Amino acid sequence: MFVSVLVYRRIAWTGLRVRSGGELHLVGGEYGGPLTVLVGLCFVGSVIAEFWLRANMGMPPSSGYSGRRGGPLFFVLVGLGCVAFGIVKPFLPSGIRICEDAVWVRKGIIEHRMPWDQLEDVALKMRGKALALELSFESGPDYSVRPMYFGSNPYYVAELILYYLRHPGRRELLRDPDAAIREVMEVA
Repeated sequence: MFVSVLVYRRIAWTGLRVRSGGELHLVGGEYGGPLTVLVGLCFVGSVIAEFWLRANMGMPPSSGYSGRRGGPLFFVLVGLGCVAFGIVKPFLPSGIRICEDAVWVRKGIIEHRMPWDQLEDVALKMRGKALALELSFESGPDYSVRPMYFGSNPYYVAELILYYLRHPGRRELLRDPDAAIREVMEVA
């Protein structure tokens, strides 16, 4: 829990979730972290409690016999997976990082680099019930990013990317998130 508090320090802007320190990094929701570790430990703990009750109290198994398909092994694997995800997630925050040379998008453990010279346009399109950020390229398919990955208002994020796409001379401001956002908010 202490690690996730240290890693998820943020600067508060209305409608934007910006990670503090370094470049302009819009961070997604905190899926994972301490709650996921707790859920994983509950899964593993239920199997341990089952075996302890069976061994010490002579109680019959409540979830079927241990040789049954699924059973305790499934609970242990799901629990360990949740614990691993909850521990690794704070170190790989999903989101959009807007740098001088490129726009980086991280979804889970995969990170995509989109250089400014290949990026053609930014638009907002409905994907299900949410607006998604649609990045268009000169060659190749469009790339869609849902708001849950960058945790900010899609309108503001589209404005940020469009501004620095159209004003390449101002990209040095992206080293300082406050100055970069202030520049766009003053123009808009």
